[in-house]
Amino acid sequence: MKYCDTCRSNYPNDFTTCPKDQAVLRFSSELIVGMVIRDKYQVLRRIGAGGMATVYEAKHLAFNEIRALKVVSSRLAEDDAFLKRFRSEAVVTRKLQHPNAVRVDDFDTTEDGRPYIVMEYVEGMDLRHAIEKTGPFTIQRTLNIGRQVASALAAAHKLGITHRDIKPDNIMVRDDGYAKVLDFGLAKLAEVEPPSAKPNTAQTQAGAVMGTLVYMSPEQATGEALDHRTDIWSLGVVLYELVTGAAPFKQDLRTATVKAILQSEPGSVPLQGDIGT
Repeated sequence: MKYCDTCRSNYPNDFTTCPKDQAVLRFSSELIVGMVIRDKYQVLRRIGAGGMATVYEAKHLAFNEIRALKVVSSRLAEDDAFLKRFRSEAVVTRKLQHPNAVRVDDFDTTEDGRPYIVMEYVEGMDLRHAIEKTGPFTIQRTLNIGRQVASALAAAHKLGITHRDIKPDNIMVRDDGYAKVLDFGLAKLAEVEPPSAKPNTAQTQAGAVMGTLVYMSPEQATGEALDHRTDIWSLGVVLYELVTGAAPFKQDLRTATVKAILQSEPGSVPLQGDIGT
């Protein structure tokens, strides 16, 4: 996109000067701190980046509130299949209104045509970094987080939504223990009755293996049809990792990991504290 250093506006790539102040524009493949998107969101900092999208902390100028902007990578801006899935993420997550699931506020495109999702900004640390920082959790802390994540998943499943990528990286936790489930990017809406009425195994076609292998259910790891129960399995794997510090089926090779998921029993769990309430 093209960016004006004077007024902090951005424009499509075919612009050379700023229409507002006639300043020469410069090209940037990423959002710049201070840049204003659609005259609404001012970029404050980059939170994180992946192969498909980058997440920024931004301020809603009219409301003076902090938001998170998830912006499609420039290299995927022309990938119709990915863009369709990205829009689906916005629609799916918008349908889910639950205190333990990240809220979607808006969906739009940048001035150069890259779609982005506006979400609530979640304070805290994802469970991956939390485990690395503190080591295994106590049983009481694990159960507190597990109850919240299970509640969010139950609400999603009632709507016919399967997350399909539950893992420590996709669960944020605040210092006070409040948890939020993130990233419904792989989520799939049921095409028939939701799981609360009848389990739906038509949500994912056989052979389509998506998600993070270590946390996959046997059905997901082998590309079989899925329903909401795959999320329950993945949550169980996460809880095991929280209290032991290690995932139960992780092996050096992908084939060995799949074999462990299909055939192995997880080891005993050393308790890190009283169970509590």
